[in-house]
Formats: sequence, structure tokens, C-alpha cells
Amino acid sequence: MSRAPVPSRAQLLRILGLPANANDAAVVAAIDRLVGVLRARQAATASSESERVALAEEIDRLESARPRPRAARADRLPLLGALLGTAVALAALFFHAGDGRDAPERSDSLVVLTQRPRLELEGPLPEAILRVLDADRSNLVAEMRAEGAVLELDRGRYALEVRRPGCPDAWTRSAYFAPGTVHRFAPTLCTGEGRLVVRSNVPDGRLRIDGEVVGAPGDGVHLLAVGEHEVSVEREGFRRWVEQVRITPEATLERMALLLPEREATPRVRRLDLGFDAEDLAPPPPPAPTPFDMGDLADSIAPEKTGRPTTRLLERAGLGGLPDGGSTAWHDRVRREFLERFDSDVSGRIDRSEESEAISCAWWRETEQSFDEGGLGLSMARYYGFDGSEWHPGALGFDRALRSVAYERMRGCGLQASASRPRFARI
Repeated sequence: MSRAPVPSRAQLLRILGLPANANDAAVVAAIDRLVGVLRARQAATASSESERVALAEEIDRLESARPRPRAARADRLPLLGALLGTAVALAALFFHAGDGRDAPERSDSLVVLTQRPRLELEGPLPEAILRVLDADRSNLVAEMRAEGAVLELDRGRYALEVRRPGCPDAWTRSAYFAPGTVHRFAPTLCTGEGRLVVRSNVPDGRLRIDGEVVGAPGDGVHLLAVGEHEVSVEREGFRRWVEQVRITPEATLERMALLLPEREATPRVRRLDLGFDAEDLAPPPPPAPTPFDMGDLADSIAPEKTGRPTTRLLERAGLGGLPDGGSTAWHDRVRREFLERFDSDVSGRIDRSEESEAISCAWWRETEQSFDEGGLGLSMARYYGFDGSEWHPGALGFDRALRSVAYERMRGCGLQASASRPRFARI
């Protein structure tokens, strides 16, 4: 192997991952780490014979080039040349060793040899997909299989997302990737079990979970896999009650099924056979228009209000009906409900992505339905600033830094949103 040209000290320090003011002790320590990596690589069974021989030569050069204590300035120049030649040879070795084949994936201990940050995912993630987006979640940087994923990125902040078909949960993280760092995560999706208790306001109902009859409401606790499930209660003479619930690990979820009586069916009118053809009768004249005054006209053009909300999730025994949607009293009431149910770390705010992801689509839809009862003419996302417009402080109990995450969840659940997707500024 021919000897490489002697580089400058700055080039050597960059190869070793050391700052420009590094002393001889730091250089020696870096050499020790590099020799350790080379010895481990030399002992690996995957290495070819030619690669092991080349590694042995490079180890000998490193050991002989180690700086001596109290060495004079002039005596260290040959050391720099030897180290630089070794480093350049190593770069060629790692890319071309192994009889011309690509070198295996580098070990974590080789972080001193690279400046690009690295992402690694651990743990079982069958069929899951990793998506890497920029900090604003507006551009997709990479998409790949999540299990065993290894990815080098440019310096900067990224949003990470792991999803799996059939699992409503999503693992999300936001992290800053600095040069020379390695970020390892072990995402979990839809693992474990939770408990569900369903009660009803009528006896002898039939309870179904995901379409299967499991008994009657109030029969006990049902163990379910983590994720979303369809729960329904039905009884003859009553309207069917159905709801999508989200089960979380090691938690008990309680639901009250309120069944309403069915309306009496419209009686069918039998046509009598008179035995002769009835004479066609002219249709009756249209009724004369009813006169109205200006008060009637004002009422006809006012925003429509459909009455009290018909939501079930936001109603609790003893609290009375909900105020008009969008009012201060409505917001304070709904904000307390959000925090009591989803503020898992009791911080007084919904300030973590896990807390936001725990809010089911059924909850979001019924909250929007209750808001729309106020007849304000704006979507809930726009009114409180979730869509990137002027932010309503403490909107629904959310921290401002999490409003883009909540907005994406609203859009995914089919809530009203702006026609064009806004770009959120970094907060």
C-alpha cells in the first residue's frame, strides 16, 4: 500500500473529529479509540483475509506513530505525517476493502469519523413506516421501512413519525440533529391492553365490541388491545348507540350509552279498491303567502342555531347543559374537560404529542359539533388559531407549541379547516 501525501494538521484534526486547538493528549486518545475499532474489525468473522492484513498494517502504523511524552515540536512533525497517511489510507480501506465489495455498516464507536448526524430505530416494528419531515412538517425528507431503520441526515431539526397499517396510534418525535451525533429510538405502536366499562340507561341491552356480541352493558370489565374499537349498544324499541373509543395501555375507560326511544312509525295508508275508476281531481290551489314583518325577516337571515348540543362526550352528570359554543363559559367548561381527561402529566396544559394523540376523533368531532351550535360562522380551528392564524391563549387547554400537532389531528378526523394549509413558524 503506497503512502499517502502528508496533509496539514487541520485536515488531520477534522478526520479524527477533534477541534482545531486539540493538544497531543487528545490526539493520543483519538488514536486509542481508532485502534480499538480497528482491532474489533480485525477480529470480526465477516472480514476477508486481505482486509485483516490491511488492518494489521494500519494498527502497526498507528502504534508506531503515537506521540511520545514531552516530545519536542520538531519531533512531532513526522508523527503528523504518519497519522495523516494512516487516516487517508483508512478512508480508502473502509470504502474499498473486502475484495472490491462495499464495506459493512460502521459501528457506533466510529462516530468520530463522521460529521453527519445519524438516526437509528430499534425494536420490533413489523410493517411500520418511518417518515422524516422538516421542522414545519411541510416537506417529506425521507420515507422508509421503520424496523431496523438507519439514516444519515443533514444538520437541523426534524419531525419523526412512525405509523403501522391497522394501528390508529402514531409515534412522533421532534429532535435536533447536531453534527457527529447518533439518535436512537425504540418506538412502540398499539402494544399492551386496556380496560373498557360500558353502562347504559336502559336494562337488557346488547353490547357489541367490534361487531361481536360480548354481553350486556354493566356486565363487567372488558380487556381490549390498545387502539381504536367500535362499541355499540342496542335494544328493541330504542335507537342504536355507537361510538369509537381509543384504548390506552393499562388504563380503564368508562362510557355511558344513552339510548333514546325510537319514533313511532308513520302508519301506512291502504288504498281502497272502489271497483271503479275515480275521477281525476284538479290539484288544490297553492296556499297564499303568509305576510311577515321586519322582525320575521331579521330572524330568517340570522345564523342558524339548532338548539342545545347533542354531544355525549362533553356532558357529565350534575354539570347541566353546555353553554353556547364559542362563548367564554363554553370554552372554560370544555377546557376543563380536555385537561381532566388528557393532561396525563398534570402540567395544567396539553403540551406533549402523546397527550394530543390520545384525543380520539369522536371526541374532536363532538367538540366541533358543540362549538358549531354557537353559530359564530367560523370553524373551531380558525376561531382559536389552531390553523396558524391569531392564537387564542390556552385554547382548549393546549400549549401554543403543540397547536400544529393538534391541527393535523383535527384535519385527519375530518374537522373543518382552512382551504390552504398554513406554514407554522418555529416556536
